[in-house]
Amino acid sequence: MNLKKSQLLAGMMLVVVGSQSVFSQTFRGIGLIRDGWESYATGVSGDGSTVIGAAYDPTGGSGGVGGYVAVRWLSSTGLESLGTLPDGDDSAAYGASFDGTTISGNVCGPDCQTTQPFRWLAPDGPLEGLGTMPNSTYTYGYGVSDDGATIVGYGVENGTYDVYPTRWREETGVVILDRFPSGGTAIVHTASIDGSFLAGRGWDINRHEQAARWHDDGSIEGLGFLPDPGPIIFSRGRGITPSGAVVVGTAHGADGFGGYTYQGFRWTESGGMVGLGVTGPHGNLGTTAAMDVSANGSIIVGAWGGDLGTGDGSQAAIWHAGVGWQNLATWLIAEHGLDDELENWTLIEAVAISNDGSVIAGWGLNRAGLVEGFVATVPISCPADFNGDGAVNTLDVLAFLNAWAAGDPAADFNQDGDVNTLDVLAFLNAWNVGC
Repeated sequence: MNLKKSQLLAGMMLVVVGSQSVFSQTFRGIGLIRDGWESYATGVSGDGSTVIGAAYDPTGGSGGVGGYVAVRWLSSTGLESLGTLPDGDDSAAYGASFDGTTISGNVCGPDCQTTQPFRWLAPDGPLEGLGTMPNSTYTYGYGVSDDGATIVGYGVENGTYDVYPTRWREETGVVILDRFPSGGTAIVHTASIDGSFLAGRGWDINRHEQAARWHDDGSIEGLGFLPDPGPIIFSRGRGITPSGAVVVGTAHGADGFGGYTYQGFRWTESGGMVGLGVTGPHGNLGTTAAMDVSANGSIIVGAWGGDLGTGDGSQAAIWHAGVGWQNLATWLIAEHGLDDELENWTLIEAVAISNDGSVIAGWGLNRAGLVEGFVATVPISCPADFNGDGAVNTLDVLAFLNAWAAGDPAADFNQDGDVNTLDVLAFLNAWNVGC
């Protein structure tokens, strides 16, 4: 780990530790804009302070005829529109820096005849268009690194309609990154702490969609597929840890019941791609999808059931090592007593989680049956409860040692960037103290 990374990580850890005293178990909708009928949470800042997304504004868009606008939500002020370009139409936010002061996303020009990534800087913006990749009218912005310096997405080349992965930095503008040798479509979704690693997907030489990680020099690395993918060769990267060592997403593979299905995966440099399965405390869930991951790689949020990536028929879900997938609403009620807050809500997708795992954002149907983003905050889980089952016992020791032996980044218990014997000592000390 370089000095820049270690210094920034240390600063992040201090901020997190200092801010947790205000965190308790809560659940709330992020609200709607004016008399609009939809809002979506699409991301959360690393420190959990800022939820971002998009909402329908009846007075948005050019000419005030209505449209979607990028939004941010703070617990102190509620939902706020970030606006659009002066002559623009729809906008949507997809990424936030660690402290939420830099927000990224996509914005349309007049009548959405052009698109480009944007950057919005706290406290007041304005929303700033970052331009397009060369020879492109339609370039799209997605996530941003924790330090706010790298914004990622993709661009469509005029004439050929080829799709290229893109990265924006102040000193370079929008640049094109590598694709697989086949030259097929490639898209970047998210970035590590300083943008030195990016995650997304591309179409490989065999015309299979494959999860990918990009390096700082712009080169692409295929993350492969599940060991037994079945008849559909498919994987798609979606989330990445701040260190860039863990990537999560969705792949096709054996379901453990004699068949094949779509399921969330967790990829590490040492262990490759491992399917998260479709099982949990309540049995087989049919399909699962991983959307985002905590900084230590031990908690993953996403969805189970329904149509992959559309939210059609799905339910928000959370995955813990040693437990598997759980319905998010059921978990929030059973583990954190949020039954009153969740009454008459249907949680459809959990799309983002803060670095420490204490803040989860997504979208669902509110009590009035309208689509609305949500944010849930929970106390940081006990570090010694390594498998996340709510108890500290020998099962946690076994789970930790298995992760440590595999070189799993989740076993970097002291957060120094290396998995070694110091982590064993740190874990056993925490386990001995208990919770």
